[in-house]
Amino acid sequence: MIRAIDIVTIPVRDQDAALKFYTEKLGFKVATNQDFGDGKQRWIELLSPVLRAASLFSRRRGLRIESEASNQ
Repeated sequence: MIRAIDIVTIPVRDQDAALKFYTEKLGFKVATNQDFGDGKQRWIELLSPVLRAASLFSRRRGLRIESEASNQ
């Protein structure tokens, strides 16, 4: 039986736009923001202001599914 969700991965095209939306509009706090070393993508982990789960933004090329944040 699943009792909790610890991490939710959200694929986005624009990590900067997603980070801005989730922190400024929704009140998430940055737990981790590390570059992968290629200068193209980062490991971004956010903490929810009301839930115990963390959100992770992954950047994927050619991905058609986007979060609302990437359209802001």
